[in-house]
Amino acid sequence: MIVYLNGEFLPQEEAKVSPTDRGFLFGDGIYEAIPYYKGKPFAFDGHWKRLQDGLGFLRIDFADHDEEKMKKVFDELLNRNNGLQQMTRAMIYLQITRGAPPTRSHVFPVSNGTVVKPTVFATCQEIAYPSPERWTAGFSAALVPDQRWGRVDIKTVNLLANVLAAQEAKDKGADEAIFVTEDDAHLITEGSKANVFGILKDDANGGSKIVTHPLSRQILPGITRNMVVQVARNAGLIVEERAMTRAELTEEAQEVFITSTTTEIKPIVKIDGKVVGDGKAGPMSTKLVALLRSQIEVETGVKLD
Repeated sequence: MIVYLNGEFLPQEEAKVSPTDRGFLFGDGIYEAIPYYKGKPFAFDGHWKRLQDGLGFLRIDFADHDEEKMKKVFDELLNRNNGLQQMTRAMIYLQITRGAPPTRSHVFPVSNGTVVKPTVFATCQEIAYPSPERWTAGFSAALVPDQRWGRVDIKTVNLLANVLAAQEAKDKGADEAIFVTEDDAHLITEGSKANVFGILKDDANGGSKIVTHPLSRQILPGITRNMVVQVARNAGLIVEERAMTRAELTEEAQEVFITSTTTEIKPIVKIDGKVVGDGKAGPMSTKLVALLRSQIEVETGVKLD
């Protein structure tokens, strides 16, 4: 595996980061995961803007690495790694930390009167997408208390709460973790690594509506989430951006699915051991994945099977 580190392409085993790096010591950094379809990026502008927003919030100077420069880096990474440029689905992972000062200190580091340069790391990998049969069969989730910090809308590398939640779900035999607030409202926020959608009955028109948590400091502004909301509304479907309750998700939802860069749309058919809907991917999930893939094909020019 060839990776990119601070301006160099080199074998992963030769890539070395200082033990005083702020990402290692404090989780002081930002990351982004960008999907590529046969070498073509999807929703790149959205991913790049989210990265820039996060860097601005953390006050990390990334001016030496503009968008066009990093696009060339990503293309080179895909080309150098076993034909990933030709893979139907691949992912670029980019991580930027506040850098490696000579000593450890909580305040932003300065060395000899100069702000320490950020550490820039990028790698790539194939995205393993489930077979049509596995996708239709669906996946399971476990509800986990949301104990994260107050700015989860910032895509920082500090993911300890997400890691613990994902492991708790695995320990329970579930594929995914879904966060629920610990207050009396018991609201669904998002998954440990994805946004959450529910298909609920719409009493106003007798049909169904798509419900997902609104953009706020309580969830990551998922690029795939935003795209699903967009294509759904363009297709005339009803979308409500509001927080669902635990009861709505587990007792009333006709369908549940999660969205992310690596999963696109992933149907959840069992939550805490309780079957959702018919116990398999439902018609709305199936329709939405077709709409999303159509958008991917239009933007990338890549035909998806």
